[in-house]
Amino acid sequence: MKTKTLLLICLFSGIGFTQLSAQDGPNGKNGTGADSYWATFGIVTDVYCNGQWADYVEGYVSWHVVDFYKDGHKYKIIEESKGELTSIFTGETFQIKELDKLWNYGEGLNWICHTYLKGDQGNHYMIDWLYDYTLDWWFITKFGCPGNEMNNGKND
Repeated sequence: MKTKTLLLICLFSGIGFTQLSAQDGPNGKNGTGADSYWATFGIVTDVYCNGQWADYVEGYVSWHVVDFYKDGHKYKIIEESKGELTSIFTGETFQIKELDKLWNYGEGLNWICHTYLKGDQGNHYMIDWLYDYTLDWWFITKFGCPGNEMNNGKND
């Protein structure tokens, strides 16, 4: 869980440092619309398969971030990443694709993530995450790995 917390801190820090004037919206204080930008964040995280620890990967990933505003307030964020992560145990290189959606920004954040890791040694991991703002905790809602169909809630 510490790695997920670190990931979360890196993500929010990067967004904050990249877009310091974000709360004003794209068209000034009463702006409605969207801002789009690129950012790079470091990721370090455990990987689980069938409820068992499978690997630990790290690396830097480029994110395309779109912030949506209504009446000058950010209400939704969509982030899409592509990049490369490396297993610190096997050296396997993973191509990562992730799509994150955050909404009710500032009013009880809702956050879902769809992550796909494809390794150069044949390992594949598909993970859906859900962030519970009230508990300040990440939950795996679906996972899939080699030889396993997507499972709902059969992990932790």
